[in-house]
Amino acid sequence: MEWHGGQIPVVAPRGHKAHHLKPERYLFQWDGHVISPRTVNRLMWLVLNNIELRDATGEPFDVTSHLLRHVGITVARHDFGVPLEVAAEMLHHTRNTDGTAPPATLYYSKLPAGDAAFVWHQQIQQSCAGIGRAGGYSGAGSPAPEVAGHISAPKCGT
Repeated sequence: MEWHGGQIPVVAPRGHKAHHLKPERYLFQWDGHVISPRTVNRLMWLVLNNIELRDATGEPFDVTSHLLRHVGITVARHDFGVPLEVAAEMLHHTRNTDGTAPPATLYYSKLPAGDAAFVWHQQIQQSCAGIGRAGGYSGAGSPAPEVAGHISAPKCGT
């Protein structure tokens, strides 16, 4: 990137969707051309060299350019506070008539269940620390994270 003043160069899209897209800063590019998702996936497969990755339940999964899209938006939303409408724009999702992000953007930026539970418990612990006394917080009135399954609210001082 030093050759481009520290910026990702703007390049024209290619492929069957090119007529719908405009030139922009594509992450995967070479010599002024966008690298296709298929080629990116093959390169990632080559780099991983038969390393098997598994999720929290032990199921194997492949790292693909599409998975990186999910991860990138989730990180942008939850680690950097990117607004949902901006995430929709980044994903080229068409906004609803009222200007809000479509359901697909919500899906892309939703935290995995385990991460949502962890964040929720961290927030409760911070609230308890702010109260400064045991038993001062029961979890009542706090919204549960949007996750599958039941998560019990911890109580301060227990």
